Amino acid sequence: YTITDLEILVEQQAAIPMQDRLQFSKYYWNFITKSSWLIDQGLILQREQNKLFLSGFHINIHEQLHLTNPNHPLNNPWPLSETKRAARFLLNGDNTTTLLALPTLASTTTQQFPTTSTAPAPRETFNMMSIEQHAAPAQPAGQQQCHPLTNCGGCSDPNHFFRACPKMANYLQRGVCICDNSNCICFLDGTLVTPQAAPGKNLTERINNWH
Repeated sequence: YTITDLEILVEQQAAIPMQDRLQFSKYYWNFITKSSWLIDQGLILQREQNKLFLSGFHINIHEQLHLTNPNHPLNNPWPLSETKRAARFLLNGDNTTTLLALPTLASTTTQQFPTTSTAPAPRETFNMMSIEQHAAPAQPAGQQQCHPLTNCGGCSDPNHFFRACPKMANYLQRGVCICDNSNCICFLDGTLVTPQAAPGKNLTERINNWH
């Protein structure tokens, strides 16, 4: 597996309303399988695992987490076990679809994340390490599935990749956005830049709309 494989799994789940525990279990076990392997290989930290797992859910799960532990530090990702417990609690309620459905603004970007068996294009909120992997030689068969990147995730320019994006470099230099400890692009409040957080076809558009 690669970090990009894990990010794609999270992005696909974030684009699909979670309606029952069967759907949650499928996401949970796929995520645990990939993320645990990446942790064992030293490619990600547990902090990244916790943060990415939560990114696959609607904002209402954050509300449930804060209800269970209102003193949790804002700059620390919620432990995966607590996120799992909160999701199961919400899915056991009568209003499951309402609680975990996507917000309205996400409807304009849902089509970017197909759910067919065809490998989708990687999400724009790439960790710098995952961008490096796209440029690296192919791994032996069976270890990863290739997801070619055709446009820059930062500005959609087909002439360069995200790691060489001058517009993103300018945004970071000006302090319009930040990199977290995992080298993921975030808004100034530390939230990952995703289609669910702000609309836009790429990172810079979402950052502009967020501001």
